[in-house]
Amino acid sequence: MFIKFQPSLKPLMDLYTSNSIYDQLWQEFISIRHSKSQKKIKSKKSISPWIDQSKIYFLDAHRSNWKSAGLLYYYSFLNLAKAFIVGKGKTSAKLMRSLSFYHGLSSLPQIPKNLSEFEIEIHPTNTNKKTGNIFSIFYKELTGKQWPFKTKIAIKLKEIMAYSPEVSTEINQLYSINRGIINIQSLLLFDKSDCWFQFCVPNYEKNRIQTCINNSSYTVSTFLKLPSTEKQHWLDAYNLSFSESSNYLFFTRVKRSYNNLPINEVINQETVYIAKEFSNNYSPYWNSVRGEKEWLFIPQINLNGNSLVWSPLLTDYLIAFALSTQLRYYPHLFPNDSADSFFAESWCNQAAITALRNFLIIFTEPSIRLN
Repeated sequence: MFIKFQPSLKPLMDLYTSNSIYDQLWQEFISIRHSKSQKKIKSKKSISPWIDQSKIYFLDAHRSNWKSAGLLYYYSFLNLAKAFIVGKGKTSAKLMRSLSFYHGLSSLPQIPKNLSEFEIEIHPTNTNKKTGNIFSIFYKELTGKQWPFKTKIAIKLKEIMAYSPEVSTEINQLYSINRGIINIQSLLLFDKSDCWFQFCVPNYEKNRIQTCINNSSYTVSTFLKLPSTEKQHWLDAYNLSFSESSNYLFFTRVKRSYNNLPINEVINQETVYIAKEFSNNYSPYWNSVRGEKEWLFIPQINLNGNSLVWSPLLTDYLIAFALSTQLRYYPHLFPNDSADSFFAESWCNQAAITALRNFLIIFTEPSIRLN
């Protein structure tokens, strides 16, 4: 027996719409203030103005030329970040409305060789409870980890660009930066007494995934070397053909014995166990129509000598900030026939809507994934 499995404790609810995805996403955000099911969101009425303003910026950006859209998308995300932070209940709406909360991002005047070399300054989370920097606080509320730097740091965009999956092809072709995220398919399998977790990755991702997991807990095999019952489970679960399966490696976790426990209890216990193991790396795929077969494994990134838990949403937030700054002050750096212009337009057309989907996923519980 098997189930398709993703290592998360937070339930994911798929909603489908025949409406415009842009209109429906904002309808879901607007409905939060009236929702009785979203009980974990605090100060629903107080965060509404930030959501409303974010909507205006985002829809204006969607209708605009990309050369102004980057600025508008950043301010949309900034307002959603404010709403998210207050909605988590760790910062009051009154304090967030004060003059003591800052973007937490800045940049010095610069003329980078290309956009990937653009340098962003990220400011620390202030320990004074009456002031704060939005980005580092947003990082904490999103990842569950403290922003580790006590002083301002400077990073280049190329250090985090690999984690924007919607434009990973463009990033690779234009800036020679390889995709940072690993797409994973996984199953939870059972027999009469044991349960075990199994996932597969493309063959070429073997070395990368092995640097991120506890290899002593897993055995690795090709599809042909799997037991016949497991082969059939994979073919049934994901409609894989034998030829497709040869392109993957399968990681099998050590079996855990559950004896005669009810199957629901087995699944609950194993979900907690595996979710804890992948808590620093798991991200749901943003679109079940395209990606119900997969979830996203996010390797930790290294910034200024520190290993950080990361999220595609953080990368898109920082790309939006970079575009807002560059397009506002240095539009001459984006001539129409340049690689940077091509990338900026691609990001605005493809990744901004994905960032909005991801905001809805992190904002709500159960997480709403709109398709």
